Amino acid sequence: MGVILCLALFIGVGFLIDKALTAASKATNKHVLFRSEYKTERELISDPLTFTTTAAREKIERCLNQSIAPVPKDRIPLAGRAVIYEKANGSAGITYAFGNKASTTFTAVIAFRKSGEKTYVVFKFAQWLERSGMLLAPDQMKDFRQKVCGAFQKADPDVRIAGAPRSEG
Repeated sequence: MGVILCLALFIGVGFLIDKALTAASKATNKHVLFRSEYKTERELISDPLTFTTTAAREKIERCLNQSIAPVPKDRIPLAGRAVIYEKANGSAGITYAFGNKASTTFTAVIAFRKSGEKTYVVFKFAQWLERSGMLLAPDQMKDFRQKVCGAFQKADPDVRIAGAPRSEG
């Protein structure tokens, strides 16, 4: 009985040490080692883009497909290489994912709302994976966001984009 108690105590202490080291690593990454990258990543995932356009949804979707070039669902890799694919497409909007059949690194949502002659669209990252407080695919997320901006600018050169850094629109 004493051996089991010691073993349980040893495992418990090991678990607590692991959690403390993980928290310390996350805090170090956020506040010391990768402070500017962490800030940029938080802005990327917390600041949605809003598009105001007169372009029809069909034209926007055509431009998104040309710009993003999502992989067809039947060609998504089982594991290994991650790709962009269209996860869902409904009346409210489109959900894209970056990953493979085994795991998804991030998902992004493009929500449409028609009002008279204008269409209001919100783009945001809905889910993402992190390691030690840092995004797993920040470059791919930035690239995807820029492709979305480019698609809207192609669909409607007069589109109004709110929330985009100067370099994106």
